[in-house]
Amino acid sequence: MRSPFLLTLVLLLSPALSVSQDCSGFFSIENACNSLILEVAQEWPRYKPIPSPKVASSLSLTCMKALNCIKSLECPEKNTMISVKLADVAELCSGLWAFAGSFGQCLQIIRSQDTSNEYPCLKYWDNEEQSPTCQFFTSDYDCAEMLVENQCGADALASMRRNKNFIEQHFECAEKSDTTRQFAFLSQ
Repeated sequence: MRSPFLLTLVLLLSPALSVSQDCSGFFSIENACNSLILEVAQEWPRYKPIPSPKVASSLSLTCMKALNCIKSLECPEKNTMISVKLADVAELCSGLWAFAGSFGQCLQIIRSQDTSNEYPCLKYWDNEEQSPTCQFFTSDYDCAEMLVENQCGADALASMRRNKNFIEQHFECAEKSDTTRQFAFLSQ
């Protein structure tokens, strides 16, 4: 399972080889941005299955530093690459913030309550870690939405909906779309 990791890092971190003089300093700034992204990529998997909101918040701050770093990149020849990287890292940061905020807190609440008879989708939490599996977010998504909204409110539900791709990737859903493939390095 190393190949998706390496492919993602190559796509996300490697710049093209030729750059004009208008892009002086581009690579050194980009390398600084990449080191922040790598820090998140190395740390996030250590806190599976459910990271604490405190850990997610800390990694979110690092991700935001990376995002701001990428925003500072200026090189007309690299605008397409910069735009793609900016969008990917913005989605990554949003997903991390979901775990740091109301959605992450909601997972902790659901984990601590016994409501399994009320919500049939909780059968997908019946595991050693007492955490949701991919099926919780894919097999009975309506039930998952109802559970999150009823137990944690509209903000947690909105966060779950907004970050669905990232959340599915985090819980290793088998069917990976192009948008979730970019986060393959976070599930190593």
